Amino acid sequence: MAMAMNYDPVHSQSVLFGGIAAGPTMLGDTWIFSAGAWTQAHPAASPSVRGGAKLVWDVGQGNMVLFGGCQYRFNNDLFSLGDTWVWNGTNWNQAFPATSPVARYGYGMAYDAAHSQIVMFGGVNSSGFLADTWVWDGANWTQKFPANSPPARYYLSMDYDTAHSQMVMFGGNNFSGNLADTWVWDGSNWTMQAPANSPSPRFGAAMAYDVAQAQSLLFGGVNQGVNFNDTWLWNGTNWTQQLVTAIVVPPGRHYAGMDYDQSVGEMVLFGGGRSSSIGQVSLGDTWLYH
Repeated sequence: MAMAMNYDPVHSQSVLFGGIAAGPTMLGDTWIFSAGAWTQAHPAASPSVRGGAKLVWDVGQGNMVLFGGCQYRFNNDLFSLGDTWVWNGTNWNQAFPATSPVARYGYGMAYDAAHSQIVMFGGVNSSGFLADTWVWDGANWTQKFPANSPPARYYLSMDYDTAHSQMVMFGGNNFSGNLADTWVWDGSNWTMQAPANSPSPRFGAAMAYDVAQAQSLLFGGVNQGVNFNDTWLWNGTNWTQQLVTAIVVPPGRHYAGMDYDQSVGEMVLFGGGRSSSIGQVSLGDTWLYH
């Protein structure tokens, strides 16, 4: 659970890095999902073990970008990371930007195609919840100072709405509890939305853009120990719950990895966690949605 996962359109494969397994144990392995199967990659260089990071395909640079995350250190206390790494399809290379966000995990990150840059928001570190907005241009991080901004939060859900050329963000958790607000980023400012319908408050939900339906798809998340397995679509103005007709649907979960596999036109959902009477349970199952 809490792995970094995204789709690489150049190599027609999903890439997954790290996460948290039972134990809990932090992971630092790289896996590729292609043609319906997972294969472990063995790059010469690799980021250190971590969970709570994000992996985003940088269209302009033609590579994957990973930032930060967290590790267990000092009697299993969480230690936040602030390094930037790039995956070129075969190997990891660390980037050393002149300017960089403070260390964090549980943030939101996606590629803004309209402005040719990666956008990152929020997260948490030892200082508390964060509410800052940063962009990556392929060489450096730059902080943005919008007139309006969402409240601080972590494990929010965020992706790029291609049909409306804007970033969309939902929910998360902060000092006030679990959230159910929806915000959009237009490249310079955040604007809170007022949809007629909305998913219930939650954090750790998986979210990715469904190209086939031209809408953002959100799955799962957790609130007060309840693991959701509902599916919602965002059409740019409103959320609509999808009443999945399949006999079997994925069990409720949070901190799952999800992306859209362009080669087959399906959503790929992997792993995540479940709250249970014995504590956090890590999952390792793969589901497809079309």
